[in-house]
Amino acid sequence: MIFRLVVATARFRRPLFVGGVLLLAATVVAGRLGGDREVLVFLPAGMFVVGAGLAVVTFVAPSTRRPPAALVADGRSLRTPRTVVLGLAAFAHLGLIGMVLLFPAEMSAEGVACIAFLFCYLRAVWRGVGLTITAEGLRADKYSGTLTVPWEAMSPVPPKAVMGPAIELTYDRRESARTTGFVLNRRQMLVEGVDPEFVAAAIHHYRTHPEERALIGTAAAEVAPLPESPVTLVTRARLAAVTVICGVVTIGVVAADVGADGLTGPLGSMAHLAAMCLAVAAGTVFGMTVRAYRRSRR
Repeated sequence: MIFRLVVATARFRRPLFVGGVLLLAATVVAGRLGGDREVLVFLPAGMFVVGAGLAVVTFVAPSTRRPPAALVADGRSLRTPRTVVLGLAAFAHLGLIGMVLLFPAEMSAEGVACIAFLFCYLRAVWRGVGLTITAEGLRADKYSGTLTVPWEAMSPVPPKAVMGPAIELTYDRRESARTTGFVLNRRQMLVEGVDPEFVAAAIHHYRTHPEERALIGTAAAEVAPLPESPVTLVTRARLAAVTVICGVVTIGVVAADVGADGLTGPLGSMAHLAAMCLAVAAGTVFGMTVRAYRRSRR
């Protein structure tokens, strides 16, 4: 139920973001015009609570962590569905920025970093992240750029489904892959709202059956049998990396939460709530990784 709602509301991620920007601007302008900032801060605080709360609920929901094996066909391509999770996260992020901008005298390096971090995934909020399979190849919309990979650039080695969730490719002709924007990792393609093993199997199917690529996205392609993904999700090295990252995040969150004890009023409360949300997210990612690793060892 929650997963269906997350996918169905994905088309509202842009209005949600624009509405958040307008609320943020109105709050900051009211504060500069002499409004009571101790009262005005409750508006961005509410944005953070609503956005972060809904994002955490959708992130940890069982239906979200076990997405269906289905792609969206539009007659010319197959694509992974977009979700509203990033839109909710950005709405909460705008709330944090609003609280920072209402009290510029208390702005620290962390406040500046909070504002700057929004631009790291602003493109993804507006366009969504996901993968599109066409007769020409793959197009992956990532957090800050787009990766386009023609079929002839891929290696015969089947793609792997990895934590992210994402698909990891191997190349025969890496130079044929094209990027727009900023793409750090050309091997991984992020997917949302679909079982990554199913997507890996679909890519492998069309990589090895070029005669069927012209049917991608049509009703004829939808009934084409797809093999099960021949790979597992998590290696021991990836488990170790996720463990270290989640451990560092948890330690940083605890340290930041202790440092926030000096903040008073709604700003201090929101800082503690933000720390709690980050800790829950880190714990959830670690738990998902451990479960995926156990499945891969069976």
